[in-house]
Amino acid sequence: MFALLSYESKYRAKRTNAINAIVKTTTNVDRTPPLNLEIVSEYEGSEAEEEEEEVQETAYKGVESIKSEVMNIRGAPRTYAGRYNEIRKEEKYVLYQPSGGFSNQRIIMAQSMEIARQLNRTLLVPMIGHHSSMWKIFWQQSTPGQFPADRLLDFPWMEEMGLKVVPLNMSLRELLLSPQFSTKWNVPLRANGKVDFFSGGNEDWKIWFDANANAKIRRVPQLSKVWKTWKGIDSKFIFLAGASCWQRIVDDNMFKDEGWRYTRFAPYFRGFAMRLSQTINGGDYNAMHVRVGDYVKRFIRERGQNKLLKKTEEAGFDASSAVYLATEPTTEERLLSKITAKYSVQLSQDLDEILMEEFDELFPAGGDERLRNDILGNVEQLVCAMAKHFVGTSWSTFSAWIYAMRTARKRTVLMPETV
Repeated sequence: MFALLSYESKYRAKRTNAINAIVKTTTNVDRTPPLNLEIVSEYEGSEAEEEEEEVQETAYKGVESIKSEVMNIRGAPRTYAGRYNEIRKEEKYVLYQPSGGFSNQRIIMAQSMEIARQLNRTLLVPMIGHHSSMWKIFWQQSTPGQFPADRLLDFPWMEEMGLKVVPLNMSLRELLLSPQFSTKWNVPLRANGKVDFFSGGNEDWKIWFDANANAKIRRVPQLSKVWKTWKGIDSKFIFLAGASCWQRIVDDNMFKDEGWRYTRFAPYFRGFAMRLSQTINGGDYNAMHVRVGDYVKRFIRERGQNKLLKKTEEAGFDASSAVYLATEPTTEERLLSKITAKYSVQLSQDLDEILMEEFDELFPAGGDERLRNDILGNVEQLVCAMAKHFVGTSWSTFSAWIYAMRTARKRTVLMPETV
């Protein structure tokens, strides 16, 4: 179904040059200190700045200063040149509620980007959060437990694709409930001070809310129908709230549509993954993704190891293959025993110590371990996509993104350095 791409010797030199080029571009980059906690105007002081304020509205600052000891972001440079949380008078916006692990968040983000593009609106891109099974859990996440999207993804590429995007550096809930933002932009609030998802909005907000997590009602309207309905909406903000994005908008044919091309990883992470891949048997390795986690009963019931081993034979693995195996850090050894008995397996804890020390600078001691592992999972996706052969888990969107990145057309877009 998907093209299985292999690296022959003629590509090795090209990959090495690509690694060097990316490392060069991510050295001596802007590592701007964290922004101040206080939510104030960016435009204070000179007459020129006051004049600019007449055209451009307040940029709401996040809480990076207070979280600097919790989540150090020195190693991941920003890819967006503008200000975080910036709202302009003349612009109209789309905002969406993320949920799930990052692979699901990425799908929701891509579909929301396509909606914003079709509506000629700017998309406010929420921070990346650790894995959450439901939107309500993600909504409760605080800023220190999240990661700015413009440090993980390639925002200049999004703009090159015709998107208008502004990243957030504070959690969605904290932004909407911050006094300056909620008052300035008339956020619909209930008497208890919480966001009123059920009102449908007001003159400034159109809120489309679906709280239903029943998979049977998923993906009812096609995207084309959604944006045709909303093109006449004049509200400054359209908010795809609750479970709306995952239950109602996400399309089973997402990887056949064009939305996938928007969410390319940032050069830093692409380069880091390429450097890491060279430390796995000199870059000559196969890869697997084994999703167990909350599917452990299903994995055992369906004899997941046997199925995966059969797939490895069909994909061209041989017994002497070096195999990188991406899985949750909590996966029990017994659930991988047949795989590790057949192949020389390397897990995330076996990765190059020097490079992992560099990665761990993003998440020093005391940080959110779940977020650290989820961001490492993004690196593992790239490492798996760069392997000679890959076998994934059929019910996992994590594996689906890897398969997508390995197809020739998508690889050219999402991992251009490896083509």
